[in-house]
Amino acid sequence: MASPWPNRSNWSSARPRAADGFEATITALRPASGHERAELIRDVIDAFGRLRDSLCRLNRLFAPDADCAPADTSLLPLLATLAPHGEDAGCIRPRELKRAIRDARQLDRTRDALFSAAFCRDIPAMRRTLAELERLDTLFVGLGVEHVLAQRVRR
Repeated sequence: MASPWPNRSNWSSARPRAADGFEATITALRPASGHERAELIRDVIDAFGRLRDSLCRLNRLFAPDADCAPADTSLLPLLATLAPHGEDAGCIRPRELKRAIRDARQLDRTRDALFSAAFCRDIPAMRRTLAELERLDTLFVGLGVEHVLAQRVRR
């Protein structure tokens, strides 16, 4: 039985013709910003994951027996335990830690809105969110490094 489709080797040159003789082609209509938007969504999601991982590591650094919340939960459970763990461990910059926790709590609300149509179409808002996530991740990692260095100096 012969295939109704043109031979694959001729696909590039096989163009269907409409009844009136005009060539007909199918093209996907997609906004030019679609690729950039998709990359930004991926980057924001990845940044949330990196921030979450950093919060887990910092919690474990301050309290080695600390449990991490499941990966699909918000940042709030990790943030709720971070200040007390930091206090108990003798965090050398408690004010900066509390300020970063406050900023991360505000940013956690963005995680829920990430897939809303309004947020996903607002490229500048996604860029700002990504920059803030990266800033907070860097700050939490820095606080952890400073804590480790301070512990080593005390010994």
